[in-house]
Amino acid sequence: MISLCTRLFSADGHFILQFLESSDLDTVARRVTKYPTTDGGCEFFDGGWTDADRTLRVKTDNIVDALRIQELSKIHQKWTVSWRDQFSLVHIESVTISGGEATIDLMGDL
Repeated sequence: MISLCTRLFSADGHFILQFLESSDLDTVARRVTKYPTTDGGCEFFDGGWTDADRTLRVKTDNIVDALRIQELSKIHQKWTVSWRDQFSLVHIESVTISGGEATIDLMGDL
């Protein structure tokens, strides 16, 4: 389960979602950029990694709550998310609904 709440009080701004196994809650990527060089090769910049670069991709079959989250994300900029043993401040990047499944992308200091 995952808890998602608006940071500012809203009577309708709290959700407990069952996330699907296809959700991505654990991936941490490095800040790597590849630049082309004039000789046809490439150069890499590796800025390391940080938890702040993480994006949670929560997938759920609860379409009704996903639609409510999508509407509330137009009004509320900051949200809190709690799952497993973590609690973080996040921003909702997008809510996509397709084929009876909703994908909610959360960005923040995870």
